[in-house]
Amino acid sequence: GRLGRQEYTAYNLCYIFFLFGGIFLLVVLWLALLLTFGTKPPQSAREAWAGLSIFAIIIILLLTLFSIFFSLSLGVRRLHDIGLSGWHLLWSFVPFVSAYLSFTMLLRRGTTGTNSHGT
Repeated sequence: GRLGRQEYTAYNLCYIFFLFGGIFLLVVLWLALLLTFGTKPPQSAREAWAGLSIFAIIIILLLTLFSIFFSLSLGVRRLHDIGLSGWHLLWSFVPFVSAYLSFTMLLRRGTTGTNSHGT
């Protein structure tokens, strides 16, 4: 499939909002637990700290997996709209080329009509 500039930008903004919302939620839970039990929690609170730590690790892992999948999907679809293969996304691992690729994906118009990647 293909993804235009406006949709690409909108999806990325929603993605950033979702990611920061998840991080904000974890920080709020951590602060609530910290304010409730202090820096030296009693024994029963240590179990709560351990539970929250495991919960946070699982949430961070899920957010990371989601963000990798979502970013790859958006990037490939945007590159298809420009008329390039999704394999060009591998250039994002090269330091200065990745900045050029990001600006290209944000600013370059997609091809009109059909191209080799669809309509």
